[in-house]
Amino acid sequence: MFGYEHVEPLQLQELLQAEEILLIDVRTPTESARGGIPGARNIPLHLLPLLKEELSDDRTVVFYCQSGNRSAQACAFMAGQGRRKVFNLGNCSRRCPTSAIRGVVRGGSRLV
Repeated sequence: MFGYEHVEPLQLQELLQAEEILLIDVRTPTESARGGIPGARNIPLHLLPLLKEELSDDRTVVFYCQSGNRSAQACAFMAGQGRRKVFNLGNCSRRCPTSAIRGVVRGGSRLV
């Protein structure tokens, strides 16, 4: 066990509808500018140790990236810091039905 769980896109939809979550894109700003999940905050992986205090401890946090490697590293880092409710969406570029997620975000979910 790594201290975090993997979440599938459909599970993300359920999380978005059920609670306030922090959705974090750990790609570089250049990669993030090419597109991502609306409402996600971009915190490049290399800056996460510096900005970890900005992530509220009481909300679920979901990380994603281009391939799933950096988001797994972000999850492992945050879990190692004692953070609970950490999820890895992983590779959102190829397997995420972003049109479905966008519908949830636009539909009034509590994405922070």
